[in-house]
Amino acid sequence: MSLTLRLTLTYLVITLVGLLLLGAGLIVLAEHYTEQQQQRELLAQTELYASFVAELANTPAELRSLAPELVSGRVLPGGTTVRIFAPTGALLSEASGLGPFPSRVVLPYVSNPLPIPVSHVANRRYAARPIVANGVTLGVAELSRLIVAEERPRHVLGSMVLQAALAAALVMTLVSVLVARSIARPITRLTQHAEQLTTSDAQEERRFTGAESLATPARRGRLRNEISVLAQSLDHMADQLQARIAETERERARLAAVLTSISEGVVALDTNHKLLFANPAALTLLGTDNQNEMTERLAALNLTPNPTAPIEHEAWAGQRQLHITISPIASATPASSGRSLTARVPATVWVLRDITRLKELEKARAQFFRSISHDLRTPLTAMRGMLENLRDVAPADQQPTFNTLEAETARLTRMVDDLLRSSSDGALLPAEYCLLQLDDLVRELCGFLQGRAHRTGLTLTCEIQAQLPAIQGDRDRLKQAVLNLLDNAFKATPTGGAIRVQVMLAQFTHAGGGACVRLSVADNGPGVPPDLRERIWERGIRGPDAGASGTEQTGSGLGLAIVREIATAHGGQVWLDEQFPRGARFVLDLPLAAPDIHPTRG
Repeated sequence: MSLTLRLTLTYLVITLVGLLLLGAGLIVLAEHYTEQQQQRELLAQTELYASFVAELANTPAELRSLAPELVSGRVLPGGTTVRIFAPTGALLSEASGLGPFPSRVVLPYVSNPLPIPVSHVANRRYAARPIVANGVTLGVAELSRLIVAEERPRHVLGSMVLQAALAAALVMTLVSVLVARSIARPITRLTQHAEQLTTSDAQEERRFTGAESLATPARRGRLRNEISVLAQSLDHMADQLQARIAETERERARLAAVLTSISEGVVALDTNHKLLFANPAALTLLGTDNQNEMTERLAALNLTPNPTAPIEHEAWAGQRQLHITISPIASATPASSGRSLTARVPATVWVLRDITRLKELEKARAQFFRSISHDLRTPLTAMRGMLENLRDVAPADQQPTFNTLEAETARLTRMVDDLLRSSSDGALLPAEYCLLQLDDLVRELCGFLQGRAHRTGLTLTCEIQAQLPAIQGDRDRLKQAVLNLLDNAFKATPTGGAIRVQVMLAQFTHAGGGACVRLSVADNGPGVPPDLRERIWERGIRGPDAGASGTEQTGSGLGLAIVREIATAHGGQVWLDEQFPRGARFVLDLPLAAPDIHPTRG
């Protein structure tokens, strides 16, 4: 039986019972009221009749003689019967069917030493009043009327109540159907939705546990009705909610354990810059063991409390230098319902890291480079002096060799001088810009390395496009970058292989377009493994060489990282051509020089 039908029958039964009770009560009240009215009317008629008789008869004898005429009924309403009794209870007038004895209502007004029988018909209504003339009771007047005549209005009223109940039942049936549907429809939809949620959750649960849930089709088939299905589904959802709350609490405990154990300080603040959470490391880094003092310590740093994007700061907290990252939390904005969630979720999360030791190490590193570069200048100065002396006595055919040695020694001296310059991040910064031709620099290096290629059994070819425009840059740094690319190619190419160098005019491929001078160095060695293609630009990452066995690696792993730093410093880019079919091809793109730049160094 559907929920709609059950609700309809329930409403209908309740309505009918209510109408029947109301009708029965109305009939009872009407009967009681009618009976009282009829009794009062009969009593009033009896009083009037007793007064009328007392006016006609002044003595008992006159009453006895007038009694037959007085009960003729000409002065009374139809259906009313009159009997007149003597003060002793004797009947003075005849009345067929009522008997010779007085009724019970007459007994209080008669006096007789002997017991008087009672003649009282059940289906009649009686009323009696004494007949008093000149202060003397002459007799008793009794009026009676059949009750059957009074039941007719009762039957009419009952019929009207029954008809009204039937009409109300029909109307209530329609109303009950409409109300039942309006109540059952959302319950049915809610039940279906709860079943869907329960079924989906049960399927997910069975994937992990393999057990049958309470909301399986077999289980739902045994349920009796929609309310039972809804109750069962809600029970199952409540169980799942409890399980998820427990899992959330476990995750929260694990997260709290992680945040407690890490060395970085983590602080959560709301939009009013009030503390919501702080792990022990944050308390230690800020030099306090009281969370109430955390807000004051953070405010003393004078940092942006509610940024719109993650920002980083460095600040001193006592004797510690801290690196602070402040990140906004998106969920701290008002919810769709209009209630703000800022009182429950953090507006910002602060991550504090102690960099005091790192700064000390950085300072020590800078001092070390300055010291070693200063110490290297002495032997380089001696080497330059000895080369000048040897050049003066060397034959003419050895002069080009000494020229190359002097140029490289001068370049090495300039590189050592660069180490003395301070740099915040240790990057290789260009020392002095000038206009230069990259093709001339490449020809010089290729000619310089031809002997090495011949000795190692390699073929080095250099293809340079004619009339290339000039570029702007540091000649020593660019020479270092090109040498690193060529040195890597020599290491990666096996004996009998070939190295191909190309210089041409091209367009930037990864930097938004624009003209550039492109240098490419390609070899037919083993190439770069796919898992290293993204990491080869990091310091310390080395690839396998052609002469090494297996995955054996040589070198320091700094060459490509230095090339990328030099390219970035010159506004260019360096990248690996992953579409190169065999071996590896590295490409260095450098922007063209501005037309108003004049050379500052040859």
